[in-house]
Amino acid sequence: MKKTLKSLLAVLAVLAVTTLAACSLFLQKTTLVNTQIAGDKTTITYYTKRNSDKVVKQEALSEVTLSKLMGSKNKKQTNAAYAKMKAAVKPYKGLAGVTTEVKRDGDKATQKITIDYTKVNMKKLKAAEGAGTGTADSVSLKQSVGVLKAAGYEE
Repeated sequence: MKKTLKSLLAVLAVLAVTTLAACSLFLQKTTLVNTQIAGDKTTITYYTKRNSDKVVKQEALSEVTLSKLMGSKNKKQTNAAYAKMKAAVKPYKGLAGVTTEVKRDGDKATQKITIDYTKVNMKKLKAAEGAGTGTADSVSLKQSVGVLKAAGYEE
Protein backbone atom coordinates (compact mmCIF):
# COMPACT_ATOMS: atom_id res chain seq x y z
CA MET A 1 0.00 0.00 0.00
CA LYS A 2 2.78 2.47 0.94
CA LYS A 3 4.67 1.58 -2.24
CA THR A 4 1.61 2.19 -4.37
CA LEU A 5 0.96 5.52 -2.65
CA LYS A 6 4.58 6.63 -3.18
CA SER A 7 4.42 5.59 -6.83
CA LEU A 8 1.17 7.48 -7.30
CA LEU A 9 2.60 10.61 -5.66
CA ALA A 10 5.71 10.38 -7.85
CA VAL A 11 3.58 10.12 -10.98
CA LEU A 12 1.46 13.10 -9.88
CA ALA A 13 4.59 15.16 -9.20
CA VAL A 14 6.03 14.37 -12.64
CA LEU A 15 2.68 15.16 -14.24
CA ALA A 16 2.47 18.51 -12.45
CA VAL A 17 5.99 19.51 -13.51
CA THR A 18 5.33 18.41 -17.09
CA THR A 19 2.08 20.38 -17.21
CA LEU A 20 3.77 23.54 -15.90
CA ALA A 21 6.60 23.18 -18.40
CA ALA A 22 4.16 22.57 -21.25
CA CYS A 23 2.17 25.70 -20.38
CA SER A 24 5.27 27.85 -20.83
CA LEU A 25 6.00 26.15 -24.16
CA PHE A 26 2.65 27.27 -25.53
CA LEU A 27 3.35 30.98 -25.04
CA GLN A 28 4.40 32.96 -28.09
CA LYS A 29 6.69 35.96 -27.69
CA THR A 30 6.66 39.05 -29.95
CA THR A 31 9.28 41.75 -29.36
CA LEU A 32 9.42 45.23 -30.85
CA VAL A 33 12.28 47.72 -30.39
CA ASN A 34 12.52 51.48 -30.95
CA THR A 35 15.87 53.27 -30.94
CA GLN A 36 14.81 56.43 -32.77
CA ILE A 37 14.99 58.72 -29.74
CA ALA A 38 18.54 59.82 -28.98
CA GLY A 39 19.85 58.10 -25.90
CA ASP A 40 16.79 55.88 -25.54
CA LYS A 41 16.02 52.27 -26.42
CA THR A 42 12.54 50.96 -25.73
CA THR A 43 11.74 47.26 -26.00
CA ILE A 44 8.17 46.02 -25.75
CA THR A 45 7.53 42.30 -25.50
CA TYR A 46 4.08 40.77 -25.82
CA TYR A 47 3.21 37.24 -24.75
CA THR A 48 0.21 35.44 -26.23
CA LYS A 49 -1.03 31.89 -26.14
CA ARG A 50 -0.15 30.17 -29.41
CA ASN A 51 -2.34 31.13 -32.35
CA SER A 52 -4.15 33.75 -30.28
CA ASP A 53 -4.39 37.50 -30.77
CA LYS A 54 -5.11 38.09 -27.07
CA VAL A 55 -2.09 39.37 -25.12
CA VAL A 56 -1.68 37.68 -21.72
CA LYS A 57 1.46 39.55 -20.62
CA GLN A 58 3.38 42.64 -21.69
CA GLU A 59 6.82 43.92 -20.70
CA ALA A 60 8.03 47.41 -21.54
CA LEU A 61 11.70 48.19 -20.92
CA SER A 62 13.18 51.64 -21.52
CA GLU A 63 16.95 52.01 -21.34
CA VAL A 64 18.03 55.63 -21.25
CA THR A 65 21.30 57.54 -21.30
CA LEU A 66 20.09 60.58 -19.39
CA SER A 67 22.67 63.06 -20.73
CA LYS A 68 21.91 62.09 -24.36
CA LEU A 69 18.18 62.27 -23.76
CA MET A 70 18.46 65.73 -22.22
CA GLY A 71 21.21 66.91 -24.59
CA SER A 72 23.23 67.98 -21.57
CA LYS A 73 25.38 66.52 -18.82
CA ASN A 74 23.99 69.07 -16.38
CA LYS A 75 23.28 67.10 -13.20
CA LYS A 76 20.14 69.08 -12.40
CA GLN A 77 18.64 68.25 -15.81
CA THR A 78 19.60 64.56 -15.71
CA ASN A 79 18.21 64.25 -12.17
CA ALA A 80 14.97 65.87 -13.35
CA ALA A 81 14.72 63.36 -16.22
CA TYR A 82 15.21 60.46 -13.81
CA ALA A 83 12.59 61.91 -11.45
CA LYS A 84 10.12 62.02 -14.37
CA MET A 85 10.81 58.35 -15.11
CA LYS A 86 10.04 57.49 -11.50
CA ALA A 87 6.91 59.63 -11.47
CA ALA A 88 5.65 57.96 -14.66
CA VAL A 89 5.24 54.59 -12.88
CA LYS A 90 3.52 55.95 -9.76
CA PRO A 91 -0.04 55.51 -11.12
CA TYR A 92 0.64 51.74 -11.32
CA LYS A 93 1.60 51.40 -7.63
CA GLY A 94 -0.56 48.86 -5.85
CA LEU A 95 -2.32 47.75 -9.04
CA ALA A 96 -2.68 43.95 -8.98
CA GLY A 97 -1.02 42.34 -12.01
CA VAL A 98 1.39 45.22 -12.62
CA THR A 99 5.01 45.45 -11.49
CA THR A 100 7.28 48.43 -12.02
CA GLU A 101 10.96 49.06 -11.53
CA VAL A 102 13.06 52.17 -12.11
CA LYS A 103 16.83 52.01 -11.59
CA ARG A 104 19.73 54.34 -12.14
CA ASP A 105 23.42 53.66 -12.52
CA GLY A 106 25.21 56.93 -13.07
CA ASP A 107 24.09 58.36 -16.40
CA LYS A 108 22.11 55.22 -17.34
CA ALA A 109 18.54 54.64 -16.21
CA THR A 110 16.08 51.81 -16.84
CA GLN A 111 12.34 51.69 -16.42
CA LYS A 112 10.50 48.36 -16.60
CA ILE A 113 6.73 47.88 -16.49
CA THR A 114 5.28 44.37 -16.60
CA ILE A 115 1.53 43.82 -16.99
CA ASP A 116 -0.07 40.42 -16.44
CA TYR A 117 -3.40 40.76 -18.23
CA THR A 118 -4.71 37.59 -16.58
CA LYS A 119 -4.54 39.36 -13.19
CA VAL A 120 -5.02 43.07 -13.87
CA ASN A 121 -8.31 44.95 -13.60
CA MET A 122 -8.58 46.58 -17.05
CA LYS A 123 -10.68 49.53 -15.84
CA LYS A 124 -8.11 50.38 -13.17
CA LEU A 125 -5.25 49.89 -15.64
CA LYS A 126 -6.87 52.23 -18.17
CA ALA A 127 -7.42 54.80 -15.44
CA ALA A 128 -3.75 54.53 -14.38
CA GLU A 129 -2.67 55.02 -18.00
CA GLY A 130 -5.05 57.93 -18.47
CA ALA A 131 -6.66 56.08 -21.36
CA GLY A 132 -10.27 56.54 -20.28
CA THR A 133 -12.55 53.64 -19.46
CA GLY A 134 -13.39 52.17 -22.88
CA THR A 135 -15.04 48.81 -23.35
CA ALA A 136 -12.13 46.55 -24.33
CA ASP A 137 -11.29 43.93 -21.72
CA SER A 138 -8.25 42.58 -23.56
CA VAL A 139 -5.28 43.69 -25.66
CA SER A 140 -4.98 42.68 -29.31
CA LEU A 141 -1.47 41.70 -30.44
CA LYS A 142 -2.22 42.54 -34.06
CA GLN A 143 -3.50 46.03 -33.24
CA SER A 144 -0.67 46.74 -30.77
CA VAL A 145 2.03 45.67 -33.22
CA GLY A 146 0.43 47.78 -35.97
CA VAL A 147 0.35 50.89 -33.80
CA LEU A 148 3.95 50.42 -32.64
CA LYS A 149 5.28 49.77 -36.15
CA ALA A 150 3.58 52.96 -37.32
CA ALA A 151 5.41 54.74 -34.48
CA GLY A 152 8.81 53.46 -35.66
CA TYR A 153 9.19 50.21 -33.71
CA GLU A 154 10.72 47.20 -35.45
CA GLU A 155 10.32 43.48 -34.77
